[in-house]
Amino acid sequence: PKKDIKWYPGDPEYPLERRDHWWDDLILKTQEFLPQVGFNIDECETEIVDVEHPLYILYTSGTTGKPKGVIHVHGGYALGTSLTLKWVFDLKESDVWWCAADIGWVTGHSYIVYAPLILGVSSIMYEGAPDWPNPGRFWSIVERYKATVFYTSPTAIRLFMKHGERWPVLHDLSSLRLLGTVGEPINPEAWMWYFENIGKGQCPIMDTWWQTETGNFVIAPLPVSTLKPGSATRPLPGFKADSMTKKETVSNQGRVAIWSLLNPGQECSEAFTRRQSGMPWAIGQNTWAFISPGTCVAGIRMATSGFREEVTMCSILQDIA
Repeated sequence: PKKDIKWYPGDPEYPLERRDHWWDDLILKTQEFLPQVGFNIDECETEIVDVEHPLYILYTSGTTGKPKGVIHVHGGYALGTSLTLKWVFDLKESDVWWCAADIGWVTGHSYIVYAPLILGVSSIMYEGAPDWPNPGRFWSIVERYKATVFYTSPTAIRLFMKHGERWPVLHDLSSLRLLGTVGEPINPEAWMWYFENIGKGQCPIMDTWWQTETGNFVIAPLPVSTLKPGSATRPLPGFKADSMTKKETVSNQGRVAIWSLLNPGQECSEAFTRRQSGMPWAIGQNTWAFISPGTCVAGIRMATSGFREEVTMCSILQDIA
């Protein structure tokens, strides 16, 4: 660094400055720093790129087969994430949105970073464990910052279930008006616990189905939809989805096939079944992806959601993913 510059972000002589920052202090210091290197803080031109210009590459986790490097582009991704967030969670200027996912996953990319920024919604960003320093950590954050829409994973919900109802009741969760789930199929028992103990029986749960490959919600309810615990309900506008057999015929159980206005068809590896008024229910991957190929019941291989529900009944286990 130049000797005549008093301060700059990341200065090794001030190690605390490299870790935590108060926004107001950072802006003041940056206003002092930029003129020293010939810049004005008001100068920040937007780079104009084509709609198909790559935005980022994110590798899938491997739960849908061999990991793939998925490229999302600027135009369609920005439109898809922002529209679906607005549709499904009906976000308004008065809302405080909290997506509690890992920012390194596609959920974090789409619904912590890009879509909330595009919509200009007030957001909570949290880095840390959901149960430290105690299992009421999430609920204390909801109470403190008056979150109105909360979006988390079924795995986290089952973790909270194991700790019991005594932690949510310690906090005022009355600011919440909508809840959401993402990441894997949610079992009806966890759905009902979430609805009754966090939403106090008043907050609809938006159970969203999508993948790294899609980048945004594909199957999800709207706040006015009729909900079924454990079901993501129906495809959003612009999508058609159904369970298909390998012979490309519609069936009550099979892999999900997605049609969009721009893409004639995409087969995803997650298994689906149709039940209760034809609504699709995700039942997980083919058994071999997670469980020994020999895991059968009466000669029938178990889908992962059914296996998970049975195993989580064991009192010594906290969760299975």
